[in-house]
Amino acid sequence: MTDLVTLESLDFSKLLPEEFTGLVIRESKINKDFHCHPIVMKGIEHYQTEFYSRREQLKPSALKRLLNAWGVFVRWCIEKDHVSIPASHDTVEKYLIDNESELHRNTLKIHVWA
Repeated sequence: MTDLVTLESLDFSKLLPEEFTGLVIRESKINKDFHCHPIVMKGIEHYQTEFYSRREQLKPSALKRLLNAWGVFVRWCIEKDHVSIPASHDTVEKYLIDNESELHRNTLKIHVWA
């Protein structure tokens, strides 16, 4: 098991989101409820704040598409009884498979990014 003291001392400003995701995935294999751990919630809050603080760098239409894609994903997760944040790889894969026939491949890329 990862040392939770080490996790709780993480400096999210020096940790890439994908690195944090890797830590969460590894820990979740040992502790299935880890996605609810306060350190995970702290990481999510940090990365969401970072995204929203930089939203001016995106074109308004791109931001609108990302937020719309996120909303669609969250609604799908609620309907299918999945956790949307942090979403597991399995959840994202199921979502993409469920929507692959309805969404153009470029639209699916936006949904993955969102």
